[in-house]
Amino acid sequence: ELYRGYVKLDIKFTDWLKVVLNGDMNRTYTKREKKTFATENSDYRGAEYTLRNSQKLQYRLNAMVTANRQFGDFNVGAYVGAETFDEKHSFHYSQTNNGLRLPGIYELSNSVNPATTDAMAKNNTKRINTVFGAIQADWKGQVFMEVTGRNDWSSTLRYSDGSGNVSYFYPSVNASW
Repeated sequence: ELYRGYVKLDIKFTDWLKVVLNGDMNRTYTKREKKTFATENSDYRGAEYTLRNSQKLQYRLNAMVTANRQFGDFNVGAYVGAETFDEKHSFHYSQTNNGLRLPGIYELSNSVNPATTDAMAKNNTKRINTVFGAIQADWKGQVFMEVTGRNDWSSTLRYSDGSGNVSYFYPSVNASW
């Protein structure tokens, strides 16, 4: 099963100021079954039933404000925004143990020995929060200047003991004539 959604909202306050809000969601659910027939005639050794379920949920939310103005010979533009991304996983895996008691009945309760199970409940496996912005200016469409910055905070940079630098910054400055 796959479910996807996307929403976008553009709000124009003036001819020079605009806000854009958007978000998307992606949910995937998979179920897999494996049925293995017995490999020997005298008993049901080798027969096996396996069940795997997994779920993945991702969402992203974004907000950005943009402005563009003309001041005589100067054109100035800027934007500032924020974004969050979150991804969660869960899974369940079960398997019969040492064959099936009755042939052709593929259920975990039909395992010769107690079935084995492994599972992981939903947890935040990845989250990134971001802020970003830029300002651009030009003079008579001939001389250009731009300054940008972006900072991300990522859960994947944290060590298992909770330490680690989870923040990284991307600055830039550009000029041309």
